[in-house]
Amino acid sequence: MYITKSKIMVKLEVKEEDNLFIYNFTLEDGTFRQQKYSKSTHEAIKSYFSPIEIKDNKSIPEFDELWKLHPKGNKKTAKERFIKAVKKVPFSELKSKLEPYIKSNDFCYLKGLDVWLNPIKEHWDDPLVKKEEKFKKEEPAKPKFFQ
Repeated sequence: MYITKSKIMVKLEVKEEDNLFIYNFTLEDGTFRQQKYSKSTHEAIKSYFSPIEIKDNKSIPEFDELWKLHPKGNKKTAKERFIKAVKKVPFSELKSKLEPYIKSNDFCYLKGLDVWLNPIKEHWDDPLVKKEEKFKKEEPAKPKFFQ
């Protein structure tokens, strides 16, 4: 979902014809728009925009959805890291990896969303470790001193 100045774009189709890229936009109200770009402009657009284009940093519905699932950590930092992480990984993949992570542990043992969304460490790719495996107690040493 992309956001324009006043309307939300719900569908984008890109076609190449004679070294021109034709962008066909469908907006939420059903209107249709078309724009033609050169190959260099198309490449610049492609490299600049993430799968979720974020125009307004105050309200990001995709981030709010993740925050409702896992409201732990610093929300401001988590939102900033979400913007960076979504450039690397699609939102749908982040959400599909967050849900099993939340179910794998008690809330108190989970990383905050701000830590989990760190785009440098990429914790969303970490293997799931259950609490029982993480804090396994070793068998106590056998007393040899009193034997």
